[in-house]
Amino acid sequence: MEKLVFVFLVFVAVNSFPQTDLCKILEKTPQLELPYTDRIGSGNESMPVSLNNIVWSRLGLDSLEFFIGKEVNSSDQYNSFRYGLVGFQNLADGKLLFIQRNYTNESIHWTVIFKDGSLQDWLLTAYDNAEGFYAVQSLIEDGKITRYIYNLYSDQEKTTEFYRIASDSFEKFVPTDENM
Repeated sequence: MEKLVFVFLVFVAVNSFPQTDLCKILEKTPQLELPYTDRIGSGNESMPVSLNNIVWSRLGLDSLEFFIGKEVNSSDQYNSFRYGLVGFQNLADGKLLFIQRNYTNESIHWTVIFKDGSLQDWLLTAYDNAEGFYAVQSLIEDGKITRYIYNLYSDQEKTTEFYRIASDSFEKFVPTDENM
């Protein structure tokens, strides 16, 4: 019986780390006003709250790197990037976090949905690199994100994408008169 209680307590403690970490971080983080334009070089690169590799991993944010084929799994890799939480917005039953990664020749911003202390979904909302042939910026409004993508090597140099912010995901949609 004592073993069972001990295992249960360890399970509860380990599973509460992300929620506790997130609560502590949000105490120091500003709530952003909407609409919010997320773009590299707009002056929003200041990092009010730095995220170290331990907190980054506990919150499950490692998955943000996988979309570009990078797996950040060592202290050296974490130390070469600067991660930070720019701000947040409250959702009905979760949080919308604005996270950024800065590096000498590449900057990435993500908007992330957190619910019940865990990452639900994420969307790249700003990107730029030293080469300058590909860039993303976004307008984040109440319940909606509009992404503007610039790709000099694409047939269509500029594209626009629209996403609804649901309670646990970003849902891409085609705008009509009724839903805009």
